[in-house]
Amino acid sequence: MNYEIGKMKLDELAGYFRDEKINLIPPFQRGRVWKPTMRKKLLENIVRGKPIPAIFLYKKESGSKYSYNILDGKQRLESILLFIGDKREDFAIDNWRNYFFKANVRGNFKINVAKQGERADTQSFAELDPSEVREFREYKIPTIEIEMDKEEGGLQQLIDLFIDINQQGEKVKRWEIIRTMVQGNHLLSDVLKLVAIRQKRRKDVFYKMVDNDFTRTHLINRPGADCAGTEGGKARR
Repeated sequence: MNYEIGKMKLDELAGYFRDEKINLIPPFQRGRVWKPTMRKKLLENIVRGKPIPAIFLYKKESGSKYSYNILDGKQRLESILLFIGDKREDFAIDNWRNYFFKANVRGNFKINVAKQGERADTQSFAELDPSEVREFREYKIPTIEIEMDKEEGGLQQLIDLFIDINQQGEKVKRWEIIRTMVQGNHLLSDVLKLVAIRQKRRKDVFYKMVDNDFTRTHLINRPGADCAGTEGGKARR
């Protein structure tokens, strides 16, 4: 597994969203758990040029381009996406709704752009001054880009990494991570066939974990292990 530490301008991030190169809601990620006040605080810090934590991206091949699953930083990227929205002609993400399951999710929210100690001044992204937007587009988010090679133990390392960096939040099941990582990856798809059976119930497609030495050692008997999951419905055990 290879790591590349870098930074990504919000201008570039917006382009990734427009090209749908970022998978913001892979199945193993939690739902929207940040409250509006947390989202606003994040964007206020960005507008004021304050640093925010790094985003972990899992890089994979996707046709003629690379795409990225979010291992850590979903809530931060989601907040940025909702804030930018599609109300500004010179800088917008017109397809932002494609990243959310619920059609009534609210974007284009307002934040306090006043300097610290000054009277509150709430504005949406569309209401920001052009000079503020210029600086916003240049803001750099720390990133840790992860690319998995075919070396032995790569999959296990990736699962361990995701578990490690998410210990402070809601616990994530190792099995859910494995199901997500196989999407569009022939090597991992073959691995999944060794540990799971694909089944279908009505419109739901789900995987039932087989009972063998590998699953007992690496999946079932590990913290956060699960025994089944679906592609499009509620998890079953």
